[in-house]
Amino acid sequence: MDTASLLGAVRSPVDVPSLACWIRAAVHPFDGPLNISQFSHGQSNPTYRLDFADGHPSLVLRKKPDGPTLPSAHAVEREFRVLTALHAHSTVPVPRPVALCEDVAVLGVAFYLMAFVPGRVFLESHLPQLSPAERFGVYAAMVDALARIHAFDWKAAGLADFSRPGGYAGRQVKRWTLQSAMAAAALAGAGEAPSPALDSLGEWLAARAGEMDVQAGAPVLVHGDFRLDNLVFSITPEIRVVAVLDWELCTVGDPRADVGYALGMYALLLEGLGGAGGASAGAARLARSGIPPAAQFNTGYARALGKAPLSPEECQFFTALAAYRLGAIQQGVLARAMAGNASSACALEAGALFRQSAARGWALASGAPGAVLVALGGEAGGGGGAHPLDLLPCSFSPKVRCLYDQLEAFVATRVLPAEAEAAAELAFNTQRGARWQPLQTAERLKREARELGLWNAWLSPELGRLAAKVCGGNAPGLGLSTLEYAPLAELTGRSGLLAPEALNCSAPDTGNMELLIRFGNFEQQTRWLAPLLAGNIRSCYAMTEPDVASSDASGVALSIEKAKGPGGEAGYRLHGRKWWVSGAGDPRCRLCLVLGRMVDRGQVGAHGVHSVLLVPMESAGLTVVRPLTVFGYDDAPHGHCEMRFADVWVPASAMLLGEGRGFEMAQARLGPGRVHHCMRALGLAERCLEAMCRRAKTRSVFGGLLADKASVHDAIAFSRAELDSARLLTLSAAHCMDRFGNRTAAQQIALIKLAAPLAACAVIDRAMQLWGGAGVSQDTELAYAYAAARTLRLADGPDAVHARTVARAELLKARL
Repeated sequence: MDTASLLGAVRSPVDVPSLACWIRAAVHPFDGPLNISQFSHGQSNPTYRLDFADGHPSLVLRKKPDGPTLPSAHAVEREFRVLTALHAHSTVPVPRPVALCEDVAVLGVAFYLMAFVPGRVFLESHLPQLSPAERFGVYAAMVDALARIHAFDWKAAGLADFSRPGGYAGRQVKRWTLQSAMAAAALAGAGEAPSPALDSLGEWLAARAGEMDVQAGAPVLVHGDFRLDNLVFSITPEIRVVAVLDWELCTVGDPRADVGYALGMYALLLEGLGGAGGASAGAARLARSGIPPAAQFNTGYARALGKAPLSPEECQFFTALAAYRLGAIQQGVLARAMAGNASSACALEAGALFRQSAARGWALASGAPGAVLVALGGEAGGGGGAHPLDLLPCSFSPKVRCLYDQLEAFVATRVLPAEAEAAAELAFNTQRGARWQPLQTAERLKREARELGLWNAWLSPELGRLAAKVCGGNAPGLGLSTLEYAPLAELTGRSGLLAPEALNCSAPDTGNMELLIRFGNFEQQTRWLAPLLAGNIRSCYAMTEPDVASSDASGVALSIEKAKGPGGEAGYRLHGRKWWVSGAGDPRCRLCLVLGRMVDRGQVGAHGVHSVLLVPMESAGLTVVRPLTVFGYDDAPHGHCEMRFADVWVPASAMLLGEGRGFEMAQARLGPGRVHHCMRALGLAERCLEAMCRRAKTRSVFGGLLADKASVHDAIAFSRAELDSARLLTLSAAHCMDRFGNRTAAQQIALIKLAAPLAACAVIDRAMQLWGGAGVSQDTELAYAYAAARTLRLADGPDAVHARTVARAELLKARL
């Protein structure tokens, strides 16, 4: 309903002549009568609309209730101060503040005026009057408004003395315990029995508030009563919040309290969706409603601010606190209603709900922390509750399913929120002249992944057994086949910059480690493989050259010739240039695997003339010339670099496997790595498809949501078809590699290298199109995602090379 429809007759009388006189003197003169009506919604400070006969824009008056009130409650002066700061210094949508009157001679209590904001107010959280796409848009706009509030620089806006920022949870529990006790005393005098559940809930919260305060981050401006019916939405098809109302409980404190309060409202949402069937029926209907479930609200808020979502323990505490506060407020409303000074016509009925709020809060508090979001609607989705691995045409063991769930949670709750932190750290390092310094954010994620048992997840059982000799006899890795690791690789692709490295599963290290495991001798493995497996160093692989078409690897021309060292020892001298050497910019990169041509074994283009040498990055004559950019991105501190080898000498022990066996090893290196690349690309594209759908459900054009346009339906449908097709191709290739080996699976490997990057590029391109200018800017992940996916159509060979491999294999199958 629109905001004007909430108006009705005045229930709490106002001295209109006195008010009109004050407005003429303090705000603006006006002619004719002043018409006043009262908003029916709201249980706290009486709120009215003022209409002027001479055409002046309508104003809203908000005042303290008449009669005795609880201490520190109904502070309209604080509300006005907050509105003034937000209106002048933030992007938070609030009504324009007009004037504050603290002279009780005017109306008997303090009050303030603000502009009237026309729009829509939704009193039913399940939004029965909207379509599924519109419902999603409403909740997405709600998340955006909350993120804007918490991003507000309250100190710079003059609110540094607004309240004490520390110990927020403890103060809140004490405040509402006191308010509840005072309301209970008033109700007891009227014969109303207390609520044991509310008392138990208060004790439970008091016992845990200290721990929550210790874990609290930087304080923010907290709204204090952030819920759907305190928001005014635009009337136009563009779904956005045009005003956040009711700042009475606003303070400086813990942002988790606002999030917990919003999540707690999902209990009422489920009851509304369920109707006569109750909350359990509502949970079953949530997926079809279009409303994002509580878990998505939690992660969506975190994504908007680049921070971690609330943990299960935080969700439990702050949703329980929200229920406790709501119960205490309702208890006070009931007490005022029974005393005859409530602001709402339905205060008696609303206040009587405090027992339900207490029971709901105690149910959340007395259960397991992990059950809170499940109780509030879980993670409903379009898959009908099926596990993602169950949707694939191959079976996965309970071990793989458990690892998948662990990694999915790790990426969602730890890695993705860390992207903003990593970007800020990189910007800080750049500002102080240390752009290529390793990120501490990544190092922290590596420690967390180790603790979760996700380290070196890429290692197959065979590679783990072979590497055990340099790991104290214990096989590193998780013992997963290529097929079993594939869906995990897809999850890491959702954050290609951080997740693979966090698991020690990033290129080019994995391919280099595989070469060392399969072809290195014990000395080489001890020096290089062991620290790579431990994540103590990084490595790079130098193959591509600027002066030859490196897609034809036989043309690689960097020269390797036998030469004596300074002490007369046998060795090799390298001379030439390489570029697109990924990882060479990282100071932790200690080893470069170099593919070159043995000058004494024949001309360029001949077979059996190329070798791989293990070259320390500190070798004399080796120079990192410059970092290269991909569509302007330098991928610091990883980097893709041009390198010069000016008569670099290494001992004979640096030769890997043997002279002339470079191609043999190169092909062995590319098999699993290509599956990893393709699955990561699909994970990245899935993230971009989500962004596409999110945009479609929140952006309007030509009178309707993008989600209602046929062309957008086509873009989404083709994207889903292409991603699912590429995924099945990749899983098929992984299966063939595990069962028959890389050589037999050569056609399947080439096919996925052709199909997966093309699918990813197409999906990301469509997502950018829906996002418009934002899609090609630094404000979304899409531009960088496209750069990464488009590069993959060149890395490890261009499309044409893979197409040739597929076609040749197909031609050989042709029959008479």
